[in-house]
Amino acid sequence: KYEHAEILRLDVALDDKNTKPYFLIKQLISKAKNSLYWSNGREYTIHESKHKLTTGKTVSFGSRTSDLMIRIYDKAIEQAKKNGVDHSDFGSWNRVELELKKEPANDMARLIAHEDESLENLIRGVLREELRFYTDETKINVPKFWDRFLLKVPPIKLNRKYKVTTMESTVKWLEEQGPLAAYQAMEFLTKNGA
Repeated sequence: KYEHAEILRLDVALDDKNTKPYFLIKQLISKAKNSLYWSNGREYTIHESKHKLTTGKTVSFGSRTSDLMIRIYDKAIEQAKKNGVDHSDFGSWNRVELELKKEPANDMARLIAHEDESLENLIRGVLREELRFYTDETKINVPKFWDRFLLKVPPIKLNRKYKVTTMESTVKWLEEQGPLAAYQAMEFLTKNGA
């Protein structure tokens, strides 16, 4: 039964393959570099990959270890590199990926299974909740390109469970599983000629 299943990771993607894309990756990178974005405390990172004379850029919001990471990149360049062809063979192709883990992955799976909404619009709803770009430093107005990309889809909040760590559990971890335990194990092995 579904109630007993647990999804550890779920990746979903939304492609913009329009002749005139909603946005350019360099626009989003510029917004990130100028702090004209909000993403629930997530920092951004930029990765580059070269293919022939073209450089593909990826901007990510959040870390690979977080429960929710957003990755946006030029899929045409990635596919061109993979297939050894020119990126123009693929036309315009931007991809937005959500990498979901733990509770957000399970919550998204429930939405996909039970909501009468397309996967594209579920992704748009999560993006509307989790990532915003702004036109200027006032951080009030969202650029038209981002609003058009998200259509009129309302925000979707994915559940997260935060584990409260007590001082007692932290001390227990330090003594039994953390650096103190590692030190004691190394000391024991050294004394015993291992």
